[in-house]
Amino acid sequence: MKAFISHSSSEQDVAVALKSVLEELNIEPFLAHNDIRASQQWNERILSELKECDVFLALLSRAFKRSDWCAQESGAAILRRDAVVIIPISLDGTKPYGFLAHHQCRSALDGQVPSSVVIDALATKWPSIAIRLLRNLGGLSTRELIEIRNKKCNQHFSGAERMSAIKSPNQNVDSKTGKYGPLTFAGKATSRPSSA
Repeated sequence: MKAFISHSSSEQDVAVALKSVLEELNIEPFLAHNDIRASQQWNERILSELKECDVFLALLSRAFKRSDWCAQESGAAILRRDAVVIIPISLDGTKPYGFLAHHQCRSALDGQVPSSVVIDALATKWPSIAIRLLRNLGGLSTRELIEIRNKKCNQHFSGAERMSAIKSPNQNVDSKTGKYGPLTFAGKATSRPSSA
């Protein structure tokens, strides 16, 4: 799974911290200032990353709103909204605007973006991937994961889709720890990344 972090250069420190959070979730983040080599065609690389990303994170601020590049990156993500989870995060109280205004915004006024923001947003589109991320983080009991899985599947799926999305609650559970193992849950098969 790949993520694109759109930010103003004045928020580079927050973007770098968010990149670390995503890496801990085994999500491959792209941060233009860090990930583009000196000899690389930067505009081609940015376009390529926007085409390939599964998650688009917009670090909203007054500086973001003034940036022509941030506006263009957001526009490219909006055009792929059926295939991308868009997560606007306000760093200074700036509200989503334009086509981003239709997406629920999270606040990070302290400059900290917890992994739960990413996992919750993913759960709305791909519950099985969110569950996998939660399971990989550890610390949740089998019962807690089943409750989360059922709640997210009930919110996202309907009828027969829900039944195919939910696997047996005992599958892949370590009998000693009660934690889920490395296998994934089945999920909605359409327009969903193949791995996290």
